[in-house]
Amino acid sequence: MKIIKQTIEHLRHISEKLDVSVAILADLQGPKIRVGKMKNGAQEIVAGQYVTITSDQEVVGTSETIPIDYPNLSKDAKEGNTILMDDGLLELKIVKKEGSNLIAQVVVGGKLKSRKG
Repeated sequence: MKIIKQTIEHLRHISEKLDVSVAILADLQGPKIRVGKMKNGAQEIVAGQYVTITSDQEVVGTSETIPIDYPNLSKDAKEGNTILMDDGLLELKIVKKEGSNLIAQVVVGGKLKSRKG
């Protein structure tokens, strides 16, 4: 953290010296929601198909059911929201809430591996 503070102070000093405004942006990653265990380590999900996203960590994931490690996702998510998985390589759109599960349509498919963010 010290190096970040020093870098910001250095940038501020230079911007004052040059009389130039400088914006500083930082990408601060929050907690990452992860996929649970997938059958055979990975499953293929295909664009257009529907999947169930569940917070039940006892479930082993398949191409139809994806366990996640965030128990409040169904409370926090809304129909129409987009869910990105595997650092944005896969895209799903929530179409329905069913109790503690979400039903989503795969927009961009691919291979989903265990423990991906």
